[in-house]
This record gives sequence, C-alpha cells and structure tokens, in this order.
Amino acid sequence: MIVSDTSPLIALAKADHLHLLRDLYQSISIPQVENIPPMPPEVQIATSSLDLGEKQAIALAYHHKSTLLMDERLGREVARRLQISITGTVGIFLQAKKTGLIPLVLPLLYEIRRRGYWLSDDLLDLAANMAGEQR
Repeated sequence: MIVSDTSPLIALAKADHLHLLRDLYQSISIPQVENIPPMPPEVQIATSSLDLGEKQAIALAYHHKSTLLMDERLGREVARRLQISITGTVGIFLQAKKTGLIPLVLPLLYEIRRRGYWLSDDLLDLAANMAGEQR
C-alpha cells in the first residue's frame, strides 16, 4: 500500500504515467478521498507547520504503516522523523524502470518539468545517476 500526497499525483499525470501507481502498488490511498483517522499527538506535533494535505497524507501513512508518496521537502523531513517510509515522483519512475514498466526516467522528468512541475537541476542529476542515464 502507498499513501499519496497531491503533488506526485499531479506530476505523474503531467507525464501521462499516473497508471504506474496501479502497476506498482496493490492499494493507493489519497487523504482527500479516504477518511483520515484521528491523529496521534506525536503526528499532530510533528506536522503542525505543514499544510492540511501534507498533514493528512502523513497521518494516513502513519496510521496504515505504509509508504508515503510525497515530493515536498518539509513534509518528507517530518515523515522521516516519524519513521515513515517515503518515496517521491522520481522514486516511482526509478522503480518503474527497475521493474521494466518504463525504459527511461529522464525523458519523463523533463516532460513534467516542461509542463510546469518544478524539479531542480540537482534532483535531475541525482535521478540520472540513480537511473544510470546520461543528462
């Protein structure tokens, strides 16, 4: 199971590869769709500086003890402190390449960047290195 924040869903949709989530995971939870259980105090405190969507995604992943799909740096830092397993859009593409669902990662990252999703040059360099592709 994976719990997704909104941003990676947008990024995957911009690349026309939202289907990768269904291909890689048996179950996908989205906080605005699934009811959110009450947040334990440690989650309330840790997420106090985040926006509502990030708080809900973290709370749901914490509750289900599942992987969190999130790209925002601050939310990822909070999730790490709560010992939640994390991946992001790049991680989804890397896993898809590893399992043979896509041939290359970088063209998809360039496409989502072209369509207005912010990706730093450092992240693209890291993704290229991890995917074994030339930038």
